[in-house]
Amino acid sequence: MKIIESAGSDERRVAAGLLLFGAAWLALRLLLIRDRVFDMDELEHLHGAWLVARGQVPFRDFFEHHGPLFPFLLAPLTALIHDPIRAVWAARLFMLALTAATMKVLWNMTAPGRGLLARALPVLLLCSFTTFADKSLEVRPDVPAMALLSLALLCASGGASSLKMRLAAGFLLGLAFFFTPKIAYPAAGLVIGWLISDVAGQGAVPGSAWKDLLRRWACFFLGAAVPFAGLALYFLATDGGRAFYECFYAFNRRFRAGFPFTVFWLPSFRENAAVWSLGLFGAFICRKETVKVCALGAAAAGAVLLPVVYAQYYLLTAPLLCFFAAGALGRLSGGIRGRAARAALALGLCISLVPSFRNQLGSLRDTNATQIEGIACVMSRTAPQDRVFDVWTGESFYRPHAYYFWFLHDEVRAMLDPGRLEKEIGLALADPRCKGLVWGAYFNTLPAGVLDRARRNYSYAGCGRLFLKNPPPAKP
Repeated sequence: MKIIESAGSDERRVAAGLLLFGAAWLALRLLLIRDRVFDMDELEHLHGAWLVARGQVPFRDFFEHHGPLFPFLLAPLTALIHDPIRAVWAARLFMLALTAATMKVLWNMTAPGRGLLARALPVLLLCSFTTFADKSLEVRPDVPAMALLSLALLCASGGASSLKMRLAAGFLLGLAFFFTPKIAYPAAGLVIGWLISDVAGQGAVPGSAWKDLLRRWACFFLGAAVPFAGLALYFLATDGGRAFYECFYAFNRRFRAGFPFTVFWLPSFRENAAVWSLGLFGAFICRKETVKVCALGAAAAGAVLLPVVYAQYYLLTAPLLCFFAAGALGRLSGGIRGRAARAALALGLCISLVPSFRNQLGSLRDTNATQIEGIACVMSRTAPQDRVFDVWTGESFYRPHAYYFWFLHDEVRAMLDPGRLEKEIGLALADPRCKGLVWGAYFNTLPAGVLDRARRNYSYAGCGRLFLKNPPPAKP
C-alpha cells in the first residue's frame, strides 16, 4: 500500500513522526507509573503477592477468586521491596515490560518483507487504543495474560506442523488461564481456528498425515495440561485443593453480579471508533488469517456472554483488533493515488492517535497523593505484625488482614450471607491481633452491627482513614 510500502523520504517522514509519538507515549507512561491514582485492584493484587511472599497459600489462607499465578509472579517483588509505594511503582514498571513484550510480538506478526512502517503501524494503533493505554498501565493479571495470548497467537501463525510450536502454544494458554480464566474465550477461538486450518490443509493427503495431525494436537494439549497439573499438585500438597476448587471454580461459577457489556464497550468505541471499525473490517477482509479471526470472534463472544466484563477484558482483544485495523488501513490506502491524498491519510492516522494521549494527560490531574498519605499513615501507626481490617481501599496492603474475605466490594459481598458476614467481621474486629481498620466509603456498606462495634471500639488515628483499637480500660 502506498502509505506503507512506498520507499523514500515520504515513508521516512511518516515513520519519524510515528516514532516521535511513540517516544512521547513512553515518556507520559513513565510519569503515570509514578503519579496516576492507584486502582484498588492493583493494591489488592499486590497484597496477595505480599502474602505469598510470606509463605501463605492462596485460597487456603486468604480469599482469592482470581487466577493463582499472578500473586506468585509478583511475590519476589514484594519480598525484595519493603516500601509499599516503591513496590507499586516497580510492579507498574513490570507491567510496562510485559506491555512492551506484547508490542514486540505484535510487531513480529507482520512479515518482515512488508517493511518497517507496516510492522510499526499495528503497534502504534495499539498505543492509540485508550482502553489498552489505560489498563495496561495497571497492576492486574490481564496484562501477563495478554502477553501470553499474543505469544500463543504468534506460535499459531507460523510452523503449523511444528510439534514445538504446538507444545509452546498449549503451555502459554494454560499459563494464561491461571492468570485470568476469561482467557478461555479467545483461547477457544485460537483452537477452533487452528483446527479449521489443519483440517482444510489435509485435503486429499494420505491417511498418514492425519496421524501427524493427531500428534500435533496431542502436543498442544500436553502443553496446556502442564500448568493444570503443576498447580493441582501444588494445592494438593499444601492442603489447599478444596479451597482452590471452591474459590476459583465454584465461587466464580455462582457469581451474582452482572451488567451489559456495553457499559465499558461503548466508551471504548466512542474513544476509538476508527480502530474498532477498521479492526472489524480488517477481520472480514483478512479472513484467511483463520486463527486470528476466530480468536478475535471468540473474544467478542466472551464480552457478550460473560456476566461481568470490565474494561481490562479488552486487553485480550486489543492487539488482534489493532493488527486487523492496520490490515484494513493498508487495503484502503492501496487504492489512493497522489501525494496529497496520502498526506491526508497520514494526517488522519496521526489524529487518531490523539485521544489516547489526551486521556492519559488528563489522568495526571487525578494523582495518588491522598492514597500515598493513607498508606504511609497505616505503615507508621501500625506494627508489621498488626492486623488491619480494610473493606476496599487497599491502603493496608503491606499489613496482615484481619478477615479471610479481606476485600469486600459489592460483587463479593453479594455472594456472602449477611448474617454470617456480620458475625465473622465482628469476631475479626474483636480479635486482639486486629489493631486497626480503614474506614473508607465501602466500610459504610457493612451491616449496622459492624458499624456500631467499630464506633464503640475504634478511634480515629489522626491521619488518613485509619482508626485504631481503643486501649483496654485501666484496672481499678
